Amino acid sequence: MGRSRRWTVDARAVVGRERLEAAIAGVAGVVHARGHWGREGEHDECFVLGALSAEARAAFIAKAKAAVEGSTKVNVSENAVCQDRGS
Repeated sequence: MGRSRRWTVDARAVVGRERLEAAIAGVAGVVHARGHWGREGEHDECFVLGALSAEARAAFIAKAKAAVEGSTKVNVSENAVCQDRGS
């Protein structure tokens, strides 16, 4: 399970979420899921990267982190469980 990544995105961080979505669009081999858990729209953007090579995985992580850099509403966790309490 060492190949999954989780980004927690607050609903007020729409710009950060949109930048993240644009950065990861079209990357083959990535499984993406969204888990909803907060009363104010907080949710997890979860990515399973097991189908990527180590080099592609590192590039994906760097690209995704760069997309949300500077956002105070986005937390990046690696090897974490994707939370979902229903939406």
